[in-house]
Amino acid sequence: MRALVLWILVCGCAPEIVGPRDTGLEGLALTKVDPGLLLPGTLLVLTGQSFVPSTLGQTQVRLTGTLGGAAVDLEVSLEDQNVVSGSRIELTVNDTLFAMLGATGSFDG
Repeated sequence: MRALVLWILVCGCAPEIVGPRDTGLEGLALTKVDPGLLLPGTLLVLTGQSFVPSTLGQTQVRLTGTLGGAAVDLEVSLEDQNVVSGSRIELTVNDTLFAMLGATGSFDG
């Protein structure tokens, strides 16, 4: 009986996995952003692959680059309803997001 208990304890203590883990983000890519002009109320559609629902993690969109010559580094957390599918995210540009962009002009990023 003692050997059985010892065997169960040893088997229950699996070693920690070291190295890369499957994050579910393999193949994550953004391939298209529509429309090309953003105004408050615009529906921004991001097309790509490997977008995940909230059950697998928090989805965030990060814009880095320049807008009208001004530096932009903006991160927006999305709600579950924004992730329409594994290849489509929809986000309405509200007044707050528009103001966070901080400038007008052409975005390069």
